[in-house]
Amino acid sequence: MRQFLTSGDAGQTVADNGAFADLFIEALAGQRRAGPNADGYLTASELGAFLDAKMSNLTNNRQTPRYGKLQDRRFDKGDFVFQLASVAPKRKAGRAGGGSADKETVFWQSIEGSDNPASFEAYLAQYPNGAFAALARVKINELKRTKTASLSPLSFTVEALDEMLVALRSANVRELPTASSSKVATLKAGSSVEVTGRTQFEGKDWYRVAVSGRSAYVFGTLLGKQATPVIASPPRVEARPKATPVVGVYPSNRKPGDTFKDCADCPEMVVIPSGSFRMGDLSGTGDADEKPVHDVRIGYSFAVGKYEVTQDEWVAVMGSNPSHFKGGRNPVETVSWDDAKSFVGKLSAKTGKTYRLLSESEWEYMARSGSSSKYPFGGSESALCDYGNGADLTAKAEERGWTTSNCSDGYGKKTAPVGSFQANGFGVHDTVGNVWEWVEDCWHGGYSGAPSNGTAWTSGGDCVSRVLRGGSWDNAP
Repeated sequence: MRQFLTSGDAGQTVADNGAFADLFIEALAGQRRAGPNADGYLTASELGAFLDAKMSNLTNNRQTPRYGKLQDRRFDKGDFVFQLASVAPKRKAGRAGGGSADKETVFWQSIEGSDNPASFEAYLAQYPNGAFAALARVKINELKRTKTASLSPLSFTVEALDEMLVALRSANVRELPTASSSKVATLKAGSSVEVTGRTQFEGKDWYRVAVSGRSAYVFGTLLGKQATPVIASPPRVEARPKATPVVGVYPSNRKPGDTFKDCADCPEMVVIPSGSFRMGDLSGTGDADEKPVHDVRIGYSFAVGKYEVTQDEWVAVMGSNPSHFKGGRNPVETVSWDDAKSFVGKLSAKTGKTYRLLSESEWEYMARSGSSSKYPFGGSESALCDYGNGADLTAKAEERGWTTSNCSDGYGKKTAPVGSFQANGFGVHDTVGNVWEWVEDCWHGGYSGAPSNGTAWTSGGDCVSRVLRGGSWDNAP
């Protein structure tokens, strides 16, 4: 038999935060219901299904464990079986006052709910290699950690500030810089507050504010300066941009909103105006790699593909089609970052114009198109459903492999032809879903130190890994 279990799928960068290992150990210890029954045993197949479901949910499908057996008649048989530490296997009933195994089970059941680590230390002293020894050690560490945390005062350093900021949305004011501390007030969206300091606790940014004559704390991403929104009505474009355009050295008479093509089978381009925006997790509910929110000023106009690169456009430049979901107007997929770099290089040679990948900040500026909500067309998943259904989804459901019974069923079948859904405020389609989109930047775990002028972040970080944006056909809303 040959059986395997991985922490993620091919090509995924898996998180090094211990989540996978913790779930693995908890399942084997019996702390997590990982199988269909409580018989005291766990098969490797049950463990794989449990970890796949849990990690996929925890990471929003960014980390999807894989498990199974080799597809070979000699090896695709049998299963590994683990005896769970915290669940006594079913045994035949013995005589009253039975053997030592029965005494051990009774001992364990008597201390199982205890919050005193000494109880589990006593168990280990009597049964150092017992059926519950592994779980006892986990419980001891957990209880000691909890006790230490409850006795230790919060430790943090505050950097003094003196400025006025605005609540970007309704914000809770806390006694201490942690979401578990007492709420002392609530700031309404748009209200101003005096900020007297800034601190970081457990990796999260907080502002110290003055409210009703006392100091308190607000989560960092909930406050910001009164931003001047990027408007869809384009400003006047300079005849000669001061920075290199993203793609296409377009004629000087082009203005924001104009479209053009450098050749008959080249991607159609749309001109994006210069402007400023707040980049990152504006809602305060995102992951660490979306923080801190920071101001970006793009002081030049640039041209970008109106649609994702189609399979027809890819074949015209590269000569082959690697896509799984075939269709000339469908976006090309199953391509690496190196493939994308090769494509823009060959497109540049073909047209005599300069094409390159967007930087991540240019991509987010283009995708937001003046909005500050979760999606360019609204902040809720229902808005995303309306966005999809606004493209006459019913009429072409079979063609796209999508259904209209509910929104979640509409995502996860296959790619759709480019332009099937509404454009954003800059006239660019498919910035949400369909296929992930490569950008130039190296991977960094957060935005501390990120450029603020629209350039790609290619120093530091992990340049073996590059950044993807936009989501795909396989992601739920």
